[in-house]
Amino acid sequence: MTESRTDALMAHASDVLRNAPEPGWDRISDKVIRALRSTSASGWPLDAHASEGPRLGTVSVSDHVLRTHLAAEIRSRHHCSPSSIEFFVDGHEIRSLRIELTAPYGVDLAELSDRVRFTVVDVVHLILGDMDPPVSAESVHIAVVDIVDDLPAEENTKSHSEH
Repeated sequence: MTESRTDALMAHASDVLRNAPEPGWDRISDKVIRALRSTSASGWPLDAHASEGPRLGTVSVSDHVLRTHLAAEIRSRHHCSPSSIEFFVDGHEIRSLRIELTAPYGVDLAELSDRVRFTVVDVVHLILGDMDPPVSAESVHIAVVDIVDDLPAEENTKSHSEH
C-alpha cells in the first residue's frame, strides 16, 4: 500500500468508528432517555477539558457532579462540613467558587479555610481539567458560617449556581 492509500484507509476507519453507535445503546436508549427526561433536578453544564491522553477536547459535566465531589472530598479530608457550594460561571466555565462551612469548635479557622481552599482547587482541576484561566486558591472564597460542638456524620449541601 502506498502512503496515500494507507491514509485514506485510516481516515475511512476513523469515520466508521466515530459514527458507530455505542455497543448496547440501542437496547437501553429508550430507558436512559426516559430517566433523563423525568429527573427533577436540572443542572448547569460545566466545560471539562481533556488536555492529555487519547481523548482530547471538551465535554460537559453537570454542576451537580462537581458539587457532589467537592462536598465528599471536603468532608473526607477535613473535619468540617460544607453547608453551601456556590459556583460563579461565565457561560460554562467556572470563574470562582464560594464555599460555606460548618466547623467544629476549637479548630484554627484560617488554617482550615486554607486547606479546604486547596482541596477545592485540586478537585475542580481533577473533574474539569485545565481551564483558562485556571481556578486558583484566590478564586475560592471560604466562609465559616457556623461553629458546632460536634459535626453530624452526614449533612446535606445546599445547591447554588450563578449562570
